[in-house]
Amino acid sequence: MTSNCEQTLGKLKEIIDRRLMNAKSYLICNHRGGALTVDAMGKRFAKIRAQAIAKFPELKDELSACQFRDLRAKSGTDAYLQSDSVETAQKHLGHANPSMTKRYIRRDKALTPLENCGTPAKIAEKSDE
Repeated sequence: MTSNCEQTLGKLKEIIDRRLMNAKSYLICNHRGGALTVDAMGKRFAKIRAQAIAKFPELKDELSACQFRDLRAKSGTDAYLQSDSVETAQKHLGHANPSMTKRYIRRDKALTPLENCGTPAKIAEKSDE
């Protein structure tokens, strides 16, 4: 696990521990200090998405396709890309099985081009030899 990931997890643990000390406190609160429901979070997401579409109309199709549930997959993908490990992403998402985690990962690592391998034509010539 990268030190950046470890720092973030450490901070998150501190926040959760602090919240758990006060049994009346919720991890994610509404403006009155009560629990923010999944429905309320979904409505907030839809409102923010609508604001983004109004501000960036040229991205309407892409933004309209985004759903609240995509945030979980994004989080898992980010954990995977930062850590270089499906296992780290698996722990981050709380999955028992790495095959489930692989379904959540939306993008693979970027490949680094090989140096000194030549042009595609030269590579084709070498394979004909």
